[in-house]
Parts: sequence; structure tokens; C-alpha cells
Amino acid sequence: MTVGHEYADQSPLLLQVALLWRPDPENLQYDWLENGWPLEENDLKVSRRRLVRLVDWFLDGNQLMAYTIGMPGELIDENAEVTLSWVQGSNC
Repeated sequence: MTVGHEYADQSPLLLQVALLWRPDPENLQYDWLENGWPLEENDLKVSRRRLVRLVDWFLDGNQLMAYTIGMPGELIDENAEVTLSWVQGSNC
């Protein structure tokens, strides 16, 4: 997914965040959150607003993400089994 990712700032105080959308089983679209996600408390409000704008922009219409990749096969949710075990354990 990093192909086309042009952020020059690879600071250890920034996390790179991608918004993913799978319009069909064979394709995945994504875009990066501009300027990443800072780990410093004083920058979080700005990042939240950027994330909300990105999601709202996408949900407002027939927007296309900046990048598209083909997805041969299924996506695997490595947390699904852990989550299912946790849910089953909490219902006992």
C-alpha cells in the first residue's frame, strides 16, 4: 500500500493512517490521512478533524479513493478469532 505514498515526514511521532474501502471482492481502494496521526496530545484535535473530513468527503457521494489495488483472494481479519473468543467467553 505504500506505493504512491508521498509523505516525506516519517517522524516516529506520526502514525500513517489509511482509510480503506472494499467496493467489491476483487478491489480495495484507499487514501492516506494527510500529515498522518500525531502521537502528541496537542495535535490530536487537528488530526481528528482531518479524519472526519476525509470520511465525510468519501461518504458524501460517489468519491473514489486516491489509490486502487487488486485483491486476489480474501482479506483475513487476524483479530476475528480473538474477538469471537472474547465475545463467547463474556457470554458464559
